[in-house]
Amino acid sequence: MIVLRYETLRLWTWLTIFTVITAGCGGSREELIAGVNVPIPSGMEKSERQGVELTLPGLGAAQVSFKGKKDPQQIIDFYRKEMKDRGWRPGMGIVAGGGMLSFVKEGQTLMVTVGRSAEATTLTILIGKTGKN
Repeated sequence: MIVLRYETLRLWTWLTIFTVITAGCGGSREELIAGVNVPIPSGMEKSERQGVELTLPGLGAAQVSFKGKKDPQQIIDFYRKEMKDRGWRPGMGIVAGGGMLSFVKEGQTLMVTVGRSAEATTLTILIGKTGKN
C-alpha cells in the first residue's frame, strides 16, 4: 500500500496545475515592443546582428528581429491564430515560403515578416501607430 504524505500530494497538485497552465501557452513567450505585448514563438531568440530594438521617438514605432530554427510556416500559422485570439484584425499579407502578415488593433499596426536562409529562420516584428482603429 502506498501512503502519500500531505506535502507530497500538495506538491504533485501544484506541479500538475503548473503543467496544464504552461502547456496551454503553446510554447511561446511575450516581448514588450513599443508598449505592446507581442507573442514570440518558442525557439526564436533576439537577433544581435539586426540590433535588439529600434525605436523611433515621437512616431510610436519599433522594430525587433529574432532568429531560430523554427519552420517559417509554423510561425505564420502561430501569428494567424495568436493575433486573432488577442483581438487583432488581419490586414494585408503575402505568404510563400515565409512572408509578411499585418494586423491592426486600437490605432496600431503590427507587421510580422518571416524569412528563411540556410542558417536560420528570421522573424521581424514592426509596430507603428496608424491613427485609425
